[in-house]
Amino acid sequence: MIKQILARGDNQIVGHPYVDGHHTVELSAGTAAGVRYEIFADTQTYQVVRTIKYFPAKLAAPPIKSDYTWAPRSAAMVKLINSPQIPAGFQQVPAD
Repeated sequence: MIKQILARGDNQIVGHPYVDGHHTVELSAGTAAGVRYEIFADTQTYQVVRTIKYFPAKLAAPPIKSDYTWAPRSAAMVKLINSPQIPAGFQQVPAD
């Protein structure tokens, strides 16, 4: 994901701050509509630990900051993801 972000337009790495106990790489990414994102990814796991969304000044909207916490990897999590169980009372239906 990080390579894809950096491959577009004027997106770039702007720093390496310490965020909530993580050494991170800070990416700055913009959109054609003038929205700018700051994305902070852990340098060891590449998991995003914080995002900040900035709106164009004409909207006079405050930035939106989101912090993320990831569950540690474990055999139980792998089993849950690779072999999901349908809860009682529900049924699997085709995606179409």
